[in-house]
Amino acid sequence: MTMSNVSKQLRFRGLLLSLLILMALSSAARAEDVAIVICDVAQFSCPENDILGGSLFQLIPNNLLRANRYIVQPINYVDPGVASFTGTFVTADAGGKFIYAWGTGTATATAAMSNLYLDVSFRQNYVTVPGLWSFGEMLNANCDANAVADSSSIGFQGQVNGANLPALGPPGDCANTNIVASAGPFAKTVGTVTQMLAGAQFFFPAGGNFNQSITLPFGDDFPDPSINFNDPNNPLNFITNQDIPDGFIQDTNTPEPAYAGLLAAGMLCMWLARRRRVCYRATDER
Repeated sequence: MTMSNVSKQLRFRGLLLSLLILMALSSAARAEDVAIVICDVAQFSCPENDILGGSLFQLIPNNLLRANRYIVQPINYVDPGVASFTGTFVTADAGGKFIYAWGTGTATATAAMSNLYLDVSFRQNYVTVPGLWSFGEMLNANCDANAVADSSSIGFQGQVNGANLPALGPPGDCANTNIVASAGPFAKTVGTVTQMLAGAQFFFPAGGNFNQSITLPFGDDFPDPSINFNDPNNPLNFITNQDIPDGFIQDTNTPEPAYAGLLAAGMLCMWLARRRRVCYRATDER
C-alpha cells in the first residue's frame, strides 16, 4: 500500500470519528437541557412559533446522572425591560434508583409581559432500577403585592420519560398570596435510564400593576424514603442546594469520557494523516 493510500485511509477515519463526535454531542443536547422562553400561549412546552423575545437554551453536558451524584446549576436569565428569572436547579440520583429534580428562583415581569407566559424548565437523565415506581411533584410559591392584586398565575408541570404528570396551580392562584401544592404518588414504569423534567409557567394578566415578582421552589421526584433532612423549609425532603445527603458527589459540567475519547481519537487520526502526507511529499521531492 502506498503512502498516499495510507494517508487517505487515515483522513477518512479521522473524518468518520469527527462525524461520530457530532452525532454524540447532538444526542446529548437533546437529552438534557435548560429552557427559559417567553410564550404567547398557555401550552407547555411552548410551540416554536409562539416563542417571543429573548430565550435561554442551555446544554448541561452531564446528560446521565449516576448513583449518589448531584448537579447544582445556577441560572440567570434576563430579557431587558421585559422579564427575568434568577435561580438554581438541582438534580440528584440516590442509589441509582431514587431521583430528584428541584428548582428555586424568582421571576420578575414588567408591563411588557402583559398577557404573556414565562416558561422555565429543566430536564435530566438518571440511572435507575427498572420497575414500577411512584413519582410526586410539588409547587410552593410566594407572589408579591402586585401579583396578588392582579391574580397572576404560577403553575407546575412535571414529566417522566416524556409523559406528563398532573399540572399543579390553577389560573389566578397568586390571589391566595402563598401557594403550596403537591400531588402523587403516580405510578410509572421505568427502565435503566429515566428522564425527568420539571417546569414552571408564570402568567401576568394585562392591565395590571407592574413590576411583579413570584418566588418559588418547584420539583418532581421518585423519593428515597430513608432520606429525612428534618428541615422545616423542606418538608417533602427534596435534595436541594441546601439539603444534600452525606457521601453524595457533586458532578461538574464537563464532557462525558466517551465524548472526550472520541475527540482525542479523531484529532490523533487527523494529525497522523497530515504527518504521513507531509512525510510522503518530502520523500517524493527528493
